[in-house]
Amino acid sequence: MNDLEICKRIAEIEDIPYCMNKGMYDDFVDICLEDDVLEYNPLTDDALAFQLVVKYKVDITFYPKGVETSYNNGFITDGKHLNRGICLTIIAAHED
Repeated sequence: MNDLEICKRIAEIEDIPYCMNKGMYDDFVDICLEDDVLEYNPLTDDALAFQLVVKYKVDITFYPKGVETSYNNGFITDGKHLNRGICLTIIAAHED
């Protein structure tokens, strides 16, 4: 999945109404609120990613060579991008 697909899927899981960014960049999802449009990107927003960790009870284990995220014994490892691993773990958990 690319970054945009990940953000879109997390917004769907969170049941957040979104619209695709029509601006210069197409690498994030916008939350459309009446007159305001807010960027929704748990890949770059550490606070949002942490809220998702708490809400979905994602386990994070740090190793010398990487990071492992898990939920219900399903593991996705992404040593370079913790937020990406968090999102992919949540998405995998909701595919069941």
